[in-house]
Parts: sequence; C-alpha cells; structure tokens
Amino acid sequence: MNTLLLSIALLSPAQDPLVKPPSEERVEKAIEELKAAFDKKGDSEAKMQAITLSSEVLHPKVIDWIAKGLKDTDDEVRAATIESLRYMEHPDANDVLVTTLRRDKKLRKKPELYEALIKAVCQHADPKSFSLITDFNLNDETRDTLRARVYGIARFRTPEAVEALFEVMKRGRKGRVYASMGEISTALMVLTGVDHGKSETAWTRWWNDNKRGLEVSEELPKLPKKTLASWSRYWGLEIPEERRKSRGERGDDPEGDGDTN
Repeated sequence: MNTLLLSIALLSPAQDPLVKPPSEERVEKAIEELKAAFDKKGDSEAKMQAITLSSEVLHPKVIDWIAKGLKDTDDEVRAATIESLRYMEHPDANDVLVTTLRRDKKLRKKPELYEALIKAVCQHADPKSFSLITDFNLNDETRDTLRARVYGIARFRTPEAVEALFEVMKRGRKGRVYASMGEISTALMVLTGVDHGKSETAWTRWWNDNKRGLEVSEELPKLPKKTLASWSRYWGLEIPEERRKSRGERGDDPEGDGDTN
C-alpha cells in the first residue's frame, strides 16, 4: 500500500501546472480500467492500482469512478481514494472530498482515514471549505486530526485563517491547547513569518497588537530550516535542497555556513 500511495504523489498532475486536458481516448481507457477493477469484488490491490493510475486523468467521469472507492469496505482502498483525490487538481475532486467530510459521520470513527480526509480537503484549500475545517469540537479530535485541522487552516493564507488559529487556542482546555502549541505555532509562523515559539501568552500579545489591518502574503515567508522541512514533509511539498559545497567550492560565500531558509 505504501508504494501505491507514494506513486500517487509522484504521478499527480497537480504538481504540473502545464498539464493538458486528457484526450477522450485516455478518459475512456481510465474508466474501463476502473470498471474492471471494481468488478473484481474483494480485489483491493486491483482497485488501488486502478485508482492510483487513473488519478493522472483529470476528468469528471474519471473522478466519479475514483470516488466509488470512498464507499469500499476495505480501509486501504478508501485511503488510496482519499489520497488520489487530494492530489487531483480539479474542482470535482475537491467537491467529492468536501461532501464526504461534511456528510460521512461514520468515517470520524476511523482516525487515520479522518485525518487523511481533512488533509485532502485542506490540500485543495477551497475558500468554501474553510468554515468546515474551522468548525469542530476540540474534544472530538485526536492529536493527529487536530494537527490536520491546524496545519490545514494555515493553507488558506488569509487574515481569517490567523484569527481562526487564535480561536482554536482560545476554545480548548489549557492543557490540551498547550500540547498542541507546537503545531499552532508552526501554522502561525507559516502564515505570518513571526515566531513566538510555543508561548500562548506571547502569541496572544502579538495578536492583540497586530490583528487590526493584518495582511497575509500569498507567498510562504522565510522560515527556519526545521520549520520549513516539517511543513513541507507534511504536505508532500518539495523541500528546497541545501547547497552543500566543499570548502574549495564555498570560497567566501557568506551563506555557506548559515541558515539559507
């Protein structure tokens, strides 16, 4: 399963903004492969493989077939489906994920799938799904699903997202919030470029001083290397490679020994 899920990210056209619409022949072929896989009842590997490979084809009919995996009895098939839809840069894929998060209450009893679904919705960062991500009962969340929501909020890159993170901080019991301050701090840093560590007091003071007229850049701010690496790994983003030069190649490069991120 891990190999299949990894291949989804590698094949995903969402990583190629110049991808062309699929041909009718490619759409028909993908649908045929999906039909054949879903006809083999109980063959989860066939379903996952068809779902994964078909996620290259950004077309409503293909997305409709892939979405059938969300109702499968095998959690691995459901996970592969969520991961595929997560990386399919198409409004229909987003709509399927948002509808599932809104309506599928049973899925909340499966924390790993629930976390994956929250991440998938936030990967698309459709403004219409923002309230769905921010409206939750803290006591209903596991540590991982709460992290998915907190990190997910930061993908929306608006002043409202910053405010929502402070609402999360405010609404929870003090002990529970403190346990998640690392994630909340990272999300706030990603949105604002400001670093107040895990101090709820320092962050609250900063918010009170800066919330009026706050602007959030569309671009990711400069972040400490560890923060950038952690954020990038979580979202499957490419981590900028550090330029490691030998002493002879480095010369007088002032960035050679510093933090370039």
